[in-house]
Amino acid sequence: MRTKNRITGAFIVLMVGFLLPPVDADAVLKDFGPPNSGGFPSWYRDTTGLPLQLCFSRAAAPTGAGDMCGITMTANPAQNPPFDPALPLNLPFNWPGEAFYSMASADPSFAVAGSTATLVEFALESTFGLGDPSPGDQMVFARVRIRLDGMPMSGTYLITHPYGIDSLNVDINDPKSGRLTRDIGATGAPFVGALDGNIGPFLTWTPDPTYGPLGTNPDGTITVGDDTFIGDPNVAHTVTGSPFNFNRVLIEGPEGADLDGAGNNFVETDLFVIEGQVYTTPIPTLLTVNRSTYARNPAVGQVDVFANAGPLSNQGSASSLEATGTGIATTVLSTVPDSGSFVGYLSSPTILADPAAIPATVTVTNVADLAPPGFVASPVVDEVKISEATFVPGTGTLRVKAVSSDGTSAQALTAVGYGDLDNGALSVTGLTIPPKAVKVDSTAGGSATVPVAVRDNYLVAAEAGANGTIAPSGLVALAPGSSAVFTITPNPGFRVADVLVDGETRGPVSVVTFDDLSFNHTIVVTFAP
Repeated sequence: MRTKNRITGAFIVLMVGFLLPPVDADAVLKDFGPPNSGGFPSWYRDTTGLPLQLCFSRAAAPTGAGDMCGITMTANPAQNPPFDPALPLNLPFNWPGEAFYSMASADPSFAVAGSTATLVEFALESTFGLGDPSPGDQMVFARVRIRLDGMPMSGTYLITHPYGIDSLNVDINDPKSGRLTRDIGATGAPFVGALDGNIGPFLTWTPDPTYGPLGTNPDGTITVGDDTFIGDPNVAHTVTGSPFNFNRVLIEGPEGADLDGAGNNFVETDLFVIEGQVYTTPIPTLLTVNRSTYARNPAVGQVDVFANAGPLSNQGSASSLEATGTGIATTVLSTVPDSGSFVGYLSSPTILADPAAIPATVTVTNVADLAPPGFVASPVVDEVKISEATFVPGTGTLRVKAVSSDGTSAQALTAVGYGDLDNGALSVTGLTIPPKAVKVDSTAGGSATVPVAVRDNYLVAAEAGANGTIAPSGLVALAPGSSAVFTITPNPGFRVADVLVDGETRGPVSVVTFDDLSFNHTIVVTFAP
């Protein structure tokens, strides 16, 4: 068996007991929505932006030929408990054991000449791991199923379809050799795996002005009352949506197979039966708040907000984010067009009314969305800055220094796993090896993590220009936490012009002092007449 499809993630392939490896990996669905009343995603959305919900409508087809969700909403007295589509949906008491977001099957009349079964179908299906409806056992998978039974001769059969190419090595003496079922998403994290299946974008009807009394919508969908559908499952019809622009099924057999009964070794159809119900409630634009932090002292305060959102709102206009909160004036966040990145600096007194009253949360809303708008309520926390995280191998000592951005209320800082900082510092002795990183938490909710530097010594590079000296000079090694004094002396007739410490001017000073050394430094001295 050979396959050529876009497949990633955990999946199951059932065909003569073989597992099929992933090929041409590429996710084909965009995302899924929050749980519905049965605990399944309220919708799955493909990469074109089309969202489909489980097909639970009881709408009748405009042609009167059947129901628009007749495949899903079919009575099943054999399941436990039985499913009756005439009754209200209620899990676990009245819920279908199988339900479809999308179901597409080649025209049932399509067949290889003389075969006992010819089936090519694609589905995004919801079900339960143990079979019968049960809360907590929900799962969704993307399925490709092919069945070629009773083929005229053994050999390789190539099946080209809207979502790729599969081949089956058929042995007419083995009835199962012409069957393939590939379910992606049946294992792993619930609902996620189906995003990486073969099903997507969803197949939909091509526009048809002759359908029913009014024809389809311009995009090929069909609206019945308050519900909209991607096709009528009671009518075989042409479709669109293939990512390869191959909206048909072609079966090719070995030479001499005579698959159409007229001497040709191929058969094909461009007609499909499809079922799917469009999710018509506006979906809020995806919005995340990456950071909402504050800094203050008794005189001033500021809340910083960083967020990301889709560049376009759910009505197609540019996204526009606003920040609101207790004691905060409504503020439009700044952005670079089409970047999806937004930022706001809510400072006192113009936006933040009182630096002593930092709000507990700030709410960011995409006001360009149609209702319901996308919004996130994000906790406002202090900023924690770690200035040192050093391990000294010679003494087995871990040194940590940190400070909170809250300059009004003292916030307790804790190095997770090692203890509380005292006046912004902590020294832990007796360690054999250092941690990879240190995390410091604040009682105001802030947190920071930095890698631990391993140092037996810090280095101070002290350099004096012509006409003077600095002592000590050169590359001076000093233990972490130690203090050091560097004395600068000009030659007779000269003065200190400037002293640069770590590249920043200190002016014409004669002494440079380091206390509680926690990183490397440089000193550069120049002299003048």
